[in-house]
Amino acid sequence: MNIDDKIMKKIEESMDQLDFKLIHKIFIDNNFTWQFKKEPPSISEIFFNVLKGCRDCYDRMVKLEGDYMRTSSGRFLYECFLDEGEVYFRIFFVPVGTVD
Repeated sequence: MNIDDKIMKKIEESMDQLDFKLIHKIFIDNNFTWQFKKEPPSISEIFFNVLKGCRDCYDRMVKLEGDYMRTSSGRFLYECFLDEGEVYFRIFFVPVGTVD
């Protein structure tokens, strides 16, 4: 298994903790939209946004040669960190306010 496969497996494990149907319902019920969109995103758009957010967080951490990175996008907060050589991800859905 190469490094990309290992990272994707870790991302998938973290994403498995999210209830994308519930998150989508919250988007619809609150008429949450993303920049340049007039309607709430679909479940698949939310899913791929989260996938990309995790990957971007990891890529930034590696680029900066750090052991922790925190980023946000589309009402989600992402944390990526190294612990004893293993990569871990935390994903938070933030339905109110701003993610900053």
